[in-house]
Amino acid sequence: MIEATCQQCNKKFGTYSSLIARGKGKYCSRKCFDIGRINSIERICKACNKKFMIWPSRLNVDGGHYCSIECYHPNKSFMKKCKTCGKKFRVWQYQVDNEIGIYCSRYCQYPPKNRTGRYIKKIFRAKARALALKTFEPICVVCGLPEDHVHHKNCNPADNNLSNLEFRCIPCHIDIHREIRERAG
Repeated sequence: MIEATCQQCNKKFGTYSSLIARGKGKYCSRKCFDIGRINSIERICKACNKKFMIWPSRLNVDGGHYCSIECYHPNKSFMKKCKTCGKKFRVWQYQVDNEIGIYCSRYCQYPPKNRTGRYIKKIFRAKARALALKTFEPICVVCGLPEDHVHHKNCNPADNNLSNLEFRCIPCHIDIHREIRERAG
């Protein structure tokens, strides 16, 4: 055990050299530790000139010059549209280079399936309906009645591309699925 000085109250206290080697053992008590963590420093971002607060320990890591990862790596990320839900999300250049920046989340990449291996439809209905309402007028494409049931043309509820969505009234929606089942045998 060695003697150290508290960074908050300048009181001498005993600590282990292994804690100091790992960057710990700076405070004599939990109270001084909590007060020391509150003392953050106000900085101005070099990229966007916004004011932001950082911990003193971050000054040693990256100098505390940037408020976010977007400002730290300018022009290395951009917005892309999710293949499943159509939501815009941020991808980094390395993701595009490695062909992994296709989906906004693992949920969209691996949609949940039921016991028979089919997609769980209720999860994707809300996303499809919201996307279609933003883009199309809620009128049945077959009979012209005002209706807001969304039909996936390729019968894959995970595929919410606008070219795959159309509005159908309930009777027309039932008819199209009946025809699909009859064709499938």
